[in-house]
Amino acid sequence: MNTARRGVAIAAAALITVVTLSACGGSSDDESASGRVKLAWVPGSTELPILVAQSRGYFEDEGLDVELVKVNSGADAIPLVATGELDAVMASASASMFNALGAGLEFKVVASDNVNPEPTADGVCPSPLVVRKELVDSGEVETVADLTDKKIAVAGGLGTGGAYYLEQMLSEGGVSVTDNTILELAGPDAEAALTSGAVDAAGTYEPFATSMVNSGVAVRLACPPAGIGVTHLLYGETITDQPETAEALYSALAHASRDLQGAQKTSEETRKAVADTTGLSVDDVAKLPLYDYKENLPPLTEVLSDMQDFFREVDTLDYETNLEIDSFVDDSYYRDLAGN
Repeated sequence: MNTARRGVAIAAAALITVVTLSACGGSSDDESASGRVKLAWVPGSTELPILVAQSRGYFEDEGLDVELVKVNSGADAIPLVATGELDAVMASASASMFNALGAGLEFKVVASDNVNPEPTADGVCPSPLVVRKELVDSGEVETVADLTDKKIAVAGGLGTGGAYYLEQMLSEGGVSVTDNTILELAGPDAEAALTSGAVDAAGTYEPFATSMVNSGVAVRLACPPAGIGVTHLLYGETITDQPETAEALYSALAHASRDLQGAQKTSEETRKAVADTTGLSVDDVAKLPLYDYKENLPPLTEVLSDMQDFFREVDTLDYETNLEIDSFVDDSYYRDLAGN
C-alpha cells in the first residue's frame, strides 16, 4: 500500500497515537459556544497568520480562547477535526485529505494560508526545486526540461502538496513527475541523499534549501508559480455548528493576513514571532524567504480542483469519481468578510 493510500488509515491511527491531542480531550458544544477553540497546526515560519493573530491579540479581540495544538503534520489532525477531538486544523491539501473526504469524513475547507511569492532576482523562494550541483556543473542539467529519468526526492511522496508543487515546476519544462522516479524522503534528509548521489534533485523547502545551496551540494533550479498554495484552514462540525465562533476565528486570521501585505510581512515584530516559535534567531529568520498571504485568506478552489486532478493522475486517490469542490469548500466566511 503506497503512502497516499495509507493516508486515511494513518490519520485514523492518530486518534490513538498522538499523545498531545488525546490529552486535550474533545471539544464540546459548550466550549465552542464560549469561544474556546482547539486549532491544530505545525509550528513554523509558514503559518504567519496564526503567529500574528496570537502575538497581536487578535484571537482575544474576537472573544476567543484559542488553544494551539501542535501536530507533526496537518494530515494527522484531519480525522480528529472530523470526529470533534479538534475544532480546526491548518493543513496542507493532500491525497490523504481527499481520501478522507471520499471515505465520508465531514469537514469543510474554509480559508487559504500561505501562497508562493514571486522568486527573487536570484531565484530564491520558500519551496524550490533544487538539483545536485555536479549535474549542473557537468551540463547534464541546465533547465527543468532536462529532468527526465531522474530520482527526485519529495517529503511525503506523490500524495502531497510538495509533489503538486514539483509537478507545477516540472511542467514549465514540459516534463512531469511521471517521467521520473519520485522518492519519499523527509526534508532534513535530502541534503545527505544529494551529497551521496542517492537522488538527483529534491522538491524542498526552507531552511533546508538554503542549507543545501550554502554547503555547495545543490543549485536552485525552479520555483512554483506565484500565487498558488496548498495549505488551507479546515473546520469540523464542532465549530461550524457555532457560527459566531467560526466567524470570529476566521476574522482573527483574516485580520492577521491584512497585516502581512507588502513590507509588513518582514517587519521586526513578525520576524520575532517566527523566531520565538522556531527557535531561530531574528537574524536567521531575516534570511529566510517567506511565503505571501492573500488578503482575507480566500480558499483557493482552482488549486484544490487542480490538486485533485493531479492526485488522480498519479493514482493516489481511493475513490472512483472526483469530488465536487463545492461539496467540501465553504467560501462564505471570505465572502461575508469581503462584503463588509
